[in-house]
Amino acid sequence: AALARAEADQKMRDKMEAAAKERQAVAVATLEQMLLDQVSNLAAKMDKDVTSLVGINEQITEENSNVHAQASEIDRCTLQLQEQASEQVRAWGVAAASVQANVRDMLAVNGGLADEVEGVSQTVVEASSALETQTAAWGESNKVVEEALVESIAKNEKTASDV
Repeated sequence: AALARAEADQKMRDKMEAAAKERQAVAVATLEQMLLDQVSNLAAKMDKDVTSLVGINEQITEENSNVHAQASEIDRCTLQLQEQASEQVRAWGVAAASVQANVRDMLAVNGGLADEVEGVSQTVVEASSALETQTAAWGESNKVVEEALVESIAKNEKTASDV
């Protein structure tokens, strides 16, 4: 009777241990799935952010191109005005001083616009560089998350095998 009771107790312990192992395996699988879901969500967000930044960079590049085109047109117009002013100075003599003052003012405006265009160009270069740096940092961050996930899964598998 004692032997039968001991065998029954052992069977009960074996069943409880098997049930505990099964619960642990389910918990590990659930944790792994949660981690995979989080990494997937993070990757999707990062992809969306990078796509958005690329779009912004393209807009900045397009705006910079437009500013350069406008500056070229201003340069062309300024050169035309300089030529016209010279002809008027020769033709009108008396009005020469006034025309020359107008041309100097236009050159100053053109110089200011050229400085602004240069500032915009520098801002675009800096923004592009910052975007490239941020994109690289996200890539590194993604690698760190991926490595952490791999380590976590390995630890979970080790813990499961230890248990």
